[in-house]
Amino acid sequence: MIWLAIEYLVAECWFGPVVAVLQSNAGSKGGTAQGMFTLAGALGNFAPAGLGLLYGTLNEGTDDSQVLSSLLGYAVCLGYFTSAI
Repeated sequence: MIWLAIEYLVAECWFGPVVAVLQSNAGSKGGTAQGMFTLAGALGNFAPAGLGLLYGTLNEGTDDSQVLSSLLGYAVCLGYFTSAI
């Protein structure tokens, strides 16, 4: 459990510096930029549920791990690609 706690600590270390850079670069639109950043994070939290619904629709009651593997592969790659642009 100690390693899980360390992982959570390290995983969230990016948040403070990102918000600081966002606020310093946004100028007078800092509040809007912060709101959009928070909204993007909130929408991203729905991705696992959306993927689960899509998997259930594509899988149609069977237990095919190939469908899940392909779905996760494409979704993760698409997420990284769209966050890069």
